[in-house]
Amino acid sequence: MSTRSQASVVDSENGTLSRPAWRMLMALQFGGALVLAAVTAVNNAAAGPGGSQQAVLRGFHAAIVVSLVVALLGVAVTAFGAVRRSVPSPAAPTDACLPQQAVACS
Repeated sequence: MSTRSQASVVDSENGTLSRPAWRMLMALQFGGALVLAAVTAVNNAAAGPGGSQQAVLRGFHAAIVVSLVVALLGVAVTAFGAVRRSVPSPAAPTDACLPQQAVACS
């Protein structure tokens, strides 16, 4: 994904942060912060105010389940995007069979 976002950067802008790279970096940081906040909230909610070792362990288990669900969701989104992009586009006419040269192609 990072290579694809930086593929359109011209050599004169090499080393500067282009818009596609900036968007990708922003999405990674925001997504990571959002998931970390959700996992922390689930951990604290599942552990409860008791603070016993069992409660803390229960909170860790719930947080791991949330992390796993988010990771599987990311894999599913990535797989869907990869499948969607792998569909070939309609073939463009070749140089030998341009519409102006239809007589030569038949």
